[in-house]
Amino acid sequence: MLDGSTPKTGKIWKKVALEFSFDNRTMKHKFLVSPIGHHSAILGIKWLEQEQPEINWPSRQLSFPIPHSTLANIAQEEEADKNPLEGIPTQYHAFAKVFGEEEFHKLPPHCSYDIEIELTEDGPLNSPLYSMTDAESVTLKQWLEDELKAGKIQPSKSPISSPVMFVPKKDGSRRLVVDYRKLNEQDLPRPTRYPEEHELHVKEVLQRLMDMQLFCKGSKCEFHQTNVEYLGIIVSDKGFSLDKLKIQAVQEWPTPTTVKQVQSFLGFANFVRQFVANFSQIARPLHNLVKKEVKWQWTDKEENAFRDLQQAIVTAPVIVHANPAKPYFLETDASGAALGSVLSQCQDNGHLHPIGYLSESFKGAKQNYDTHDKELLAIIRSFEHWRIYLEGTTLPITVFTNHRNLEYWKES
Repeated sequence: MLDGSTPKTGKIWKKVALEFSFDNRTMKHKFLVSPIGHHSAILGIKWLEQEQPEINWPSRQLSFPIPHSTLANIAQEEEADKNPLEGIPTQYHAFAKVFGEEEFHKLPPHCSYDIEIELTEDGPLNSPLYSMTDAESVTLKQWLEDELKAGKIQPSKSPISSPVMFVPKKDGSRRLVVDYRKLNEQDLPRPTRYPEEHELHVKEVLQRLMDMQLFCKGSKCEFHQTNVEYLGIIVSDKGFSLDKLKIQAVQEWPTPTTVKQVQSFLGFANFVRQFVANFSQIARPLHNLVKKEVKWQWTDKEENAFRDLQQAIVTAPVIVHANPAKPYFLETDASGAALGSVLSQCQDNGHLHPIGYLSESFKGAKQNYDTHDKELLAIIRSFEHWRIYLEGTTLPITVFTNHRNLEYWKES
């Protein structure tokens, strides 16, 4: 036998080297050939010494460490600011407890009531799990075991689940986070027009946080800002514009060489499509390329669409705030594949400036509509899309279309 003992069921015939699979691992080992009854093979001491499996004696199971594994270090919990009031305006120092170390190291108390989040029946209850490397999976499993033993977490019986992921930090470690973006808002913005009113609102927010024993990290708070970055969009008194980092990312985006890379670019571009006129028309060659059963072929048509979309995002204008005291101007257009429109208002300089863009591809039977029907559909969809602005206005709405026959559509 492999442990050096003499087999009881028969004599040893010969020694052979065999390659076999075990636990999804391919191994090569020397065996002694002998009749051993109903067993195909016996793996003995020498095999254990060679492969070094991990043995769970209570469950009688073997497992193998990840070959050439790398550790995914989970960052330690974030530390409180050494000087929590640094950068906090003096008028808010009365709420120092909100930013202090005492609140940082404890959870808020249980309330006398539960806050229920009502979800629609057809809403997504479960988010798909994110893919992880073997090293990340092992680290995640160990972290869960440690936190369960420490009593910091407990198994959930909720029918709703959210995925976890690792977020890299500047020091090379990784922070384990749960992606609750579908359920939670990101920030607490409090926009106001006058500084005195704004100060009262900020104090109201800080008072509520202090009453509920909730913590804010001062170094991550911004006060009295004229513009803020919110969900990747810069919001100011002038309107909405793209974050410079997003513009830079588009400028440096390499030319896609695979379908997945095209899908990745389109996913990014779709996030900012409200800043791009005729988005669907420009991006159509790229959308066609990622359809099922379409052979990969990157030609001048796809290259031009990619570059045009890049340029449109990089040069995207500021989307101004709507002013109900001013009249609206609607420009619509429809091509063979898509419709597009822009809602504008006249600014102080006498020029029209966009409030927003609409762009949609024609689907199903709409693709076969006559030209005048598509042009009319573009107007209808634009009024539906901007209903919040257009329905309540008492001023005339001017519609620009490049299809003159629509002037007489009521008479036909």
